[in-house]
Amino acid sequence: MIDFEHASYSYSDGNVFSDVTLSISSGGFYFLTGPSGSGKTTFLKICYGALIPTSGTVRLFGERLENISRDNIARIRRRVGVIHQDCQFIDHMQVLENILLPLTVSRRDGRVGRVNLEELLRWVGLKSRANAF
Repeated sequence: MIDFEHASYSYSDGNVFSDVTLSISSGGFYFLTGPSGSGKTTFLKICYGALIPTSGTVRLFGERLENISRDNIARIRRRVGVIHQDCQFIDHMQVLENILLPLTVSRRDGRVGRVNLEELLRWVGLKSRANAF
């Protein structure tokens, strides 16, 4: 779970976003959209601990972000999946292998993961492209 409580983030030239309060539940799929420069990437970086808000509080799985050690941030990132709009697939791997890669790296790529991914591919209309490069 990721919780923002009156969180804001500013760069030297001003606020990117301010006073955001929301909860993101475990196991859900969320889509973040908005115009270029609206703070989407900054927001996501806070969600996986790459940035700390300049004000307010963010909790990742119950722990305040500013109190989480570097090692624990790495562990948390195994639980938070983010796909940026400009992500690149590895061209020598099939589509399904690319999608399965985070589970493979975290050693959670068993049969259940593959079945769920095949169902997801079917849901988004890409089942027939699962073995394409």
